[in-house]
Amino acid sequence: GIVDVTASTLAWLEDGVGSLARAVGDVRVDEIGPQEIYEWHAGLLRRMRAVSANSYLRAVKTLYGRLLGAGIVA
Repeated sequence: GIVDVTASTLAWLEDGVGSLARAVGDVRVDEIGPQEIYEWHAGLLRRMRAVSANSYLRAVKTLYGRLLGAGIVA
């Protein structure tokens, strides 16, 4: 399953995934495709430093990897 994470890791995941969730709206996680993630990341790059935008992207990638490993997304 999805292992426990530290409070700081949870905050990082919440920042990144929360940003994506606000951008795409009320949709299921398995309905978010590469194009939506690309557009969200491009929007981040327009308003924040690349290192911050890429950190958010890594948070989303981490969550999706855990969801994939748990069989929640395919």
